[in-house]
Amino acid sequence: LTYEKQLDDLSALTGKVGVELSGLQDVEQGLRDINVEGVKIVSTGSTILTALKDVGGARPELLEDSKALGEVAKNAIILSKAGGDTLKSSVESLTTVLGQFNLEGYDSSRIINELAAGAKVGASEIPQTTAALREFGTVAKISNVSTGESIALIELLAANQLKGAEAGTQLRNILTKLAAADVLPKKALDSFKRLGIDINVLRDATLPLEVRLKELAKAQGDLGALSKAFGVENLQAAAIITSSIPKYQELQNGIEGTNEAYKQAAIRADNASQSIDNLSAKVANKLQTAFQGATPIIKTLTDQLGNLIDQDLSFGGLFLTAITAPFDR
Repeated sequence: LTYEKQLDDLSALTGKVGVELSGLQDVEQGLRDINVEGVKIVSTGSTILTALKDVGGARPELLEDSKALGEVAKNAIILSKAGGDTLKSSVESLTTVLGQFNLEGYDSSRIINELAAGAKVGASEIPQTTAALREFGTVAKISNVSTGESIALIELLAANQLKGAEAGTQLRNILTKLAAADVLPKKALDSFKRLGIDINVLRDATLPLEVRLKELAKAQGDLGALSKAFGVENLQAAAIITSSIPKYQELQNGIEGTNEAYKQAAIRADNASQSIDNLSAKVANKLQTAFQGATPIIKTLTDQLGNLIDQDLSFGGLFLTAITAPFDR
């Protein structure tokens, strides 16, 4: 019955009924048994329907593409297993990145690998990385900074105990000021000129971020110049970045182009506990399938029982009125 309720909730969210709703059921059933690096992850139908609903609620455009919706839900399940987070948290992390960078559902596989790789090589866990990206992801996208580059920046700051939303806020402010380097305060421009920093390089979004950061790194150790350019409130992040370009490059190389989420998920799922969870989910799915055919009958019976109870109460009320009427005179 929980499955039916979740299906109705998904139908209400998507507006799909009949054949179209059956298509979403096909997607759900295809995700019950996911093979990751030769290891199986089995989920209940109800769990998957909830994931589909949460993904669709966060990224409404995916509701028009059942396959893309299923792809994001599948990768959220894998990310959840890889990071050891709840499925709801993993859906939030994945859809946040997709939304901030205006990505397609089919980019979700790359995103979960970058998030998992970032957590492995750096000090920011996936929920903290998500909190940071929520603050500066859109600005990063406009500044032509990729998801991998963004996660590398987050992990760089996290190594110096600047994490989460605070890290994201400072990164947003720094990227915004870099993009508008030509209109920085005169004192900041004078300091950059003294240091030999080319502001045209800083503000050129067609250049790789690494090139722009290397130019900014000419201000390494000059806290006066950095504070004039970025403000005291963003000085910590600016100082870390300008003094840690080799570390940033190392992090970026460890984050981009990996299969880390799938590797971590396979490791976490290759044990007796997961086998028990898989068995439990399979039993639940079998029971759900068995009860699904009986749902219309159950509904009819319960409706009829409700009607009988209503009738009994009505007759009981009439009977009680007839008995007490002589005493009311």
